[in-house]
Amino acid sequence: MTEPEEPTEERARRAPIWLIAGAVVLAVALTAGASVGGILWMRDDASPEGSKPGEREVSVFFCVRSSSEPRCGDGAATEQQRQAVKQRVTGMPKVRQVVYESQQQAYERARKTFADRKDLLAALRPEDLPDSLRVRVAGTRAAEAVKAALTSAPGVQEVVIQPRRPGA
Repeated sequence: MTEPEEPTEERARRAPIWLIAGAVVLAVALTAGASVGGILWMRDDASPEGSKPGEREVSVFFCVRSSSEPRCGDGAATEQQRQAVKQRVTGMPKVRQVVYESQQQAYERARKTFADRKDLLAALRPEDLPDSLRVRVAGTRAAEAVKAALTSAPGVQEVVIQPRRPGA
C-alpha cells in the first residue's frame, strides 16, 4: 500500500524553514571562519623577527565576500582597499613590522594548527578565512592607535589587539 502524497501547500509552508536553516548554517560557518582566523593569530608563535619586550601585535582582518558584518556591505575587500590600509598602517608611528597573509596562507596554517580536528577542517575552505595584516607595534598605546585608525577603514572587517603572550 502506498502512502498518500503530501499536499503541495504543506510542502510550500515548510520551504521557508529550510531557507532559514540554510542561512543559519551559513552564518555559523562565517563566524567559525573568522574565529579560526583569530585563533590562528594567537596560536602562531612563528614570526619573521620574533617579538621584543613591550611590543604588541594587532591583527587587521579584511572583508570576505560572504561577510555578515554591516561594514562589509560591498563584499570582499578590493586590492586597492588592502593596499590603502597597508600603506596607511606602514606610515604610522611606532609600527615596527607589517606582514600580509592571504586567505590561502591562512587556510594552510589552519590545516596545520587544527590537524587533529577533522570535523573543523572538513567544513573549512580558504574563502572562509579573511586575508589579513599582522602589525607589530611598540606598546599598547600604539596598538590602540592602529585599531582606532583602521577599524572604520573601507574593506576592513575587524581589528583585534592580540593578547600579550606569556613573558612578552
